[in-house]
Amino acid sequence: MAVATEDSDSRLEFIYSYIELSLKIKPDKWTKMLSVEDNKQLIMDFLDKADRHTLIFADSGSGQLTPLSDFPSILKAKAVYFIKHVKEAVPKENIHKALMYGDLSSSPLEQLQAVIDEVFAPILCNPQNHRRWPKVVADDIVQHVLDFQSTMFRITGQIKGKTLLPLPPGTEHLYMYDVEELSSSSLCEPKLRHLVHTIETMVIQWCHQVHGVLEHDSSQVLEDGQYLGPYSEIEFWDGRKENLQCIYAQLKEPKVVRMAKILEKVNSCYLPSFKNMFRDVVAALAEAQDITLHLAPLQKHFEYLEQADFPDLYPLLHPLIHTVCLVWNHSKYYSSPSKIIVLIQKICNLLIDMCTHYLDPSNIFKSELEESLEKVNTSFKVLNHFLRIYQDYRTNMSQYLTNVKVNAWAFPDRRIFERFNLFLARLTVIKEFFETSQEFFKLEKIEMGGVRGRMYGVQVTNIHQEFLELYGSFANKTYDALDPTSEEFVQDYSHFKEKIHDLDQRLGAVVCLSFEDCTSIEAIFKLLQMFGSLLERPVVKKDFTPYHSRIVQLLEAEIDMAKKIYDQQLEIMSLNGKANVHKNMPPIAGTVRWIRELRYRISSLITGFKQFENIIKQDEWTEYLLKKFNEMSNLLI
Repeated sequence: MAVATEDSDSRLEFIYSYIELSLKIKPDKWTKMLSVEDNKQLIMDFLDKADRHTLIFADSGSGQLTPLSDFPSILKAKAVYFIKHVKEAVPKENIHKALMYGDLSSSPLEQLQAVIDEVFAPILCNPQNHRRWPKVVADDIVQHVLDFQSTMFRITGQIKGKTLLPLPPGTEHLYMYDVEELSSSSLCEPKLRHLVHTIETMVIQWCHQVHGVLEHDSSQVLEDGQYLGPYSEIEFWDGRKENLQCIYAQLKEPKVVRMAKILEKVNSCYLPSFKNMFRDVVAALAEAQDITLHLAPLQKHFEYLEQADFPDLYPLLHPLIHTVCLVWNHSKYYSSPSKIIVLIQKICNLLIDMCTHYLDPSNIFKSELEESLEKVNTSFKVLNHFLRIYQDYRTNMSQYLTNVKVNAWAFPDRRIFERFNLFLARLTVIKEFFETSQEFFKLEKIEMGGVRGRMYGVQVTNIHQEFLELYGSFANKTYDALDPTSEEFVQDYSHFKEKIHDLDQRLGAVVCLSFEDCTSIEAIFKLLQMFGSLLERPVVKKDFTPYHSRIVQLLEAEIDMAKKIYDQQLEIMSLNGKANVHKNMPPIAGTVRWIRELRYRISSLITGFKQFENIIKQDEWTEYLLKKFNEMSNLLI
């Protein structure tokens, strides 16, 4: 008590004395806890303030004593509690009268069950304790206590992952009767009739319990909107097998077997229900054992998937689906569409989770655009590769599995890939967003020339700045853009498309005005090269399409001019006997030089024209132009 008396407050001494006895703590642990100002303040607030009515002392997990103002959800070790009887400050005298205090077990449910079984039930069910009570009241209380015991027994089992079947009260009377001598006429005896009634009541309860276990299906979590991975499928069947083994072991216990024999001898109408329940448990256990055996090889494949980086999944998907096909063809109980659909859906969930982690929704709009777009494209390749492998196995299952009776996967893909396709659709939208942004980032490098080049350059710069603001707004979003159920990104992307449409129209106007100012075909090709793929954007392309014919006309005029020069040179050669060549050049070398220059003049233009075939509309006129070029080229060979 030396540590406690260092503080003059007797209330602290009282709390320490109880904690010391209950938790067996050493004085230095109490001193260390009080040395933290926040801890001491919390304790004093409880003692001095009327609105603080609960104080808990528990192990923090590191071996240190920690005060809490509320009951913790999880306890790793024993704790103690102090609760005020009334909402007022704790007096410094008669402290024990102002507080209710006690111990908290690390397993409170088991502690509660022990208190009920060892304290309340013996007291309330003892006939000596309610001799003066009306029989109806006494029977009702006893029944409520027994029901509560049974409920606690079942709940304790559920927490442990097992279905526990509570034995009916009065099982000690099971061995009072010779089962072989019993018959339906024996029910005249009140004690036996009461025992049979108790057994029948418990059989009904067991049937409900077991029916709930048998009805539970691994697809339930998907229907409830929980997108679990394939590990949950293996865990479900492992847990189901263990639970059914536990139920089977309980039904085979000598007391339960004797209960069944008693029901049989007295011709109870509940015997068929008991037999059906037992038969269903045996069948379900055989199913669970078969499925766990065949699903076991898949666990390694799931581990390989989770350990690999998302872009490295290519070689792992083929053996995974092959093993799934083996399970389908060799398992007696797993070869049903409902089960295989659930498994593939969970594999899809795993791929979606890995893809989401790889893309990192929190940084996808904050990272470099090229890096994000590359990751999105990689994700498309991996996910589509998975779809191709699935379809390949589905279509050619007999080709991969020999000497096996093959059953086709006749179930619709829509049921399996509903969420997967939604995720791919969302990825498509994000990909379009990045591709559009990539095009508009090119505006930064555009430099306009010509008489009005500066004016057009300012307009392009303004368009680029507005786009940067629009693009930058996505970096501040807090939602998960990869979540197919999120509508926030859809709304923001719709707004983005509206703004981009307006920017496209303005950009198209700049391109058309710049084209009008071009004074030669070479300047036009420089303009096309400068804007590049931006001219393929639907709105810009629509505005620029009418100028395609102008380009073809200018090219045709150049070819016609070359033909005219060629004809003039031939006429000069026929009159003078030699061509009109550059000054101081020999006739033959000059003629060759002249032919090369004329051929380069038209071929450079056509080469530039062919570079923009994806931009300039291809029609009969352009085909005629290329035909004239080929004819002119043949003349210059």
